[in-house]
Amino acid sequence: MYSLSLFSRSILSMCSKLISIFKISAFCFDFNNIFAIIFPRGVDFMAYIVTSDGIKLEYSRGGEGLPIILIHGFGGEGSSFRVLDKILSKSYTTIEVDLRGHGRSDTSPDITIDIFARDIKELIDKLELRNPILVGWSMGGSVVMEYIKQFGEINIGGLILIETSPMVLDEEGWRGTLLKGNYSEEQFVKDIRIMELDWMS
Repeated sequence: MYSLSLFSRSILSMCSKLISIFKISAFCFDFNNIFAIIFPRGVDFMAYIVTSDGIKLEYSRGGEGLPIILIHGFGGEGSSFRVLDKILSKSYTTIEVDLRGHGRSDTSPDITIDIFARDIKELIDKLELRNPILVGWSMGGSVVMEYIKQFGEINIGGLILIETSPMVLDEEGWRGTLLKGNYSEEQFVKDIRIMELDWMS
């Protein structure tokens, strides 16, 4: 009933192989085709943790094996990974988290990348996960990089970054940002203002 294109199957196969081969790794690729497919999730159950500042973070968990934490992008939720989860949960423990202010999780007055990273640390600690792979899509990749900045690589089995840039705006020596380096600071400020006005409306 459900089918993946040859390209999508190849990407998922590559992802699975890279997870099993590398201890700490990072790579990026275009995942748009995969998420366009309607696909049931491979989730066994939904649950939540309560963070140290009292925020309820919802997550789903499926499969068994090496844990993989799937971290969505801006405005998304854990179910954004339903296709990847369905495949990976056959061989791994998959955890799809709804970041604070997203999906079914509580929101808070302050929502920043560094707070998201601290939430992921609390999730790992409370679930007593050993050597999880962190998978970040778009803004989720920024969360993964911030996690490593704050907490290092201890007890992390690997990194996978999907459609993520280490910087939003260009700097000298780096032109790999949004719109092939043609994203100005003025446009960035305008876009942030639009997001602020539209956030959770």
